[in-house]
Amino acid sequence: MSRLAGVEIVADAGPGDAMDLAMELVRVIESTGFVAERRAEGFALMPAGVNVPTHLRIGLFGSMVTVWVRGAYDLPQSAEKLGVTPEELFEALMLGARRAAEAVGRLPGGSIRVRVP
Repeated sequence: MSRLAGVEIVADAGPGDAMDLAMELVRVIESTGFVAERRAEGFALMPAGVNVPTHLRIGLFGSMVTVWVRGAYDLPQSAEKLGVTPEELFEALMLGARRAAEAVGRLPGGSIRVRVP
């Protein structure tokens, strides 16, 4: 679970491009089985579209876009609600995070920090 809490992806999309990058990250993460819901700071990406405490978040802050795992320490409860093992949910979250990191890594010099333990 602490590995989930260590997921940190931060990118400077440049002036006016943060929403475009966020939408690309939504597309990439949704392709791994998550469903995006709009939030004030960006998006919550729920595993299989089920609202659980442990999920991926995309935040937009000016030209900055960040991805993190919300509720990392609630993994057992979230897995139970989804009807999967904590290990299965962990792997799904890490897959989504890795795909997001790959997408940010393709930016021309826009990545500030990518840490997916």
